Amino acid sequence: MKILGQVAFLLLLGGIWCQNKRNAKASGKSTKKTGGNQGGDVGQSPPAVDLTPGSTESTGGTGGTAEAGREGAAGARAAGQQTDDMRLHFLKNTQVTCNDGTAAGFYLKEFRGSRRWLLFLEGGWCCHSKETCDSRYQNIPRLMSSSGWPQTKRGTGILSSQAEENPHWHNANIVFIPYCSSDVWSGTGPAPTPPPRPRQSREKERDRNANATEYTFMGSLIIREVIKDLVPKGINQAKVVMLSGTSAGGTGVLLNIERVASQLEQLGAETQVRGLVDSGWFLESKQQRSPNCPETISCSPEDAIKIGLRLWNGVVPDRCQQLYKRGEEWQCFFGHKLYSTLTC
Repeated sequence: MKILGQVAFLLLLGGIWCQNKRNAKASGKSTKKTGGNQGGDVGQSPPAVDLTPGSTESTGGTGGTAEAGREGAAGARAAGQQTDDMRLHFLKNTQVTCNDGTAAGFYLKEFRGSRRWLLFLEGGWCCHSKETCDSRYQNIPRLMSSSGWPQTKRGTGILSSQAEENPHWHNANIVFIPYCSSDVWSGTGPAPTPPPRPRQSREKERDRNANATEYTFMGSLIIREVIKDLVPKGINQAKVVMLSGTSAGGTGVLLNIERVASQLEQLGAETQVRGLVDSGWFLESKQQRSPNCPETISCSPEDAIKIGLRLWNGVVPDRCQQLYKRGEEWQCFFGHKLYSTLTC
């Protein structure tokens, strides 16, 4: 599989493209930014919800005149594009779920005949303990449960199917993956519960169970299952797959792009796998804060990841993990340490 790559990072906007080592030089691609914030309150949204990611990526294709955009939109309608809405699909694998056990899923807007795919990971930071997850579930349930998801969403910015608004990706198959795992897209299952010691007292056993959480964290598995479910839609025949995301979703791109490339290769796809990181290039904080992190707001990104990684059963790219001793894998969540280790 041919995998191209480039990287362009601006102050809070980063983009990465994976590239096969056999390519001697990557052709220059430009990067554009559009304003707006990703996501909205799904639980209070109408049947069609506007989504406004914070960036777009140019592949050096069509121009941007209003007249050309109108012609492109008319052509899309003539080709059978009946609606601008993305439709909700729940995962076929019901064992891979949101935090609360409800079905995970994705929104899809197909563009018939296109072999270009844009996958977008929603952001929303994380929770890293029973207390912070309980608070998150109470205050922002849509980031932990699919029970309030609408049946359709309408994308804007890089998720728009309008040529005037999204001249370079309007004619791609667009996939929006809602964030409901609270693990920076790194989780691989329920948090492990250590086995009791042979002579452990009942009191200690109760304390151990009290510190456990009933939530599941499957962000990385959700991405894997979405790609599986898109095979009947033709993603294994794709020429270009762009994995993109904002905030925690942007970090999720860094953590998962090699796995996505490997999975598509195993499916027999000969595709360019690219990544676009929007506001996901976090830095460690040197500010002294409470080491126990009783609340998410009191926790630095470094401490939140340190604590959360164990809870989430989180995974990081193999080469980065090999650079750090056991217990230090959290450093691979920070772009300036992870990026140089990516090999795809």
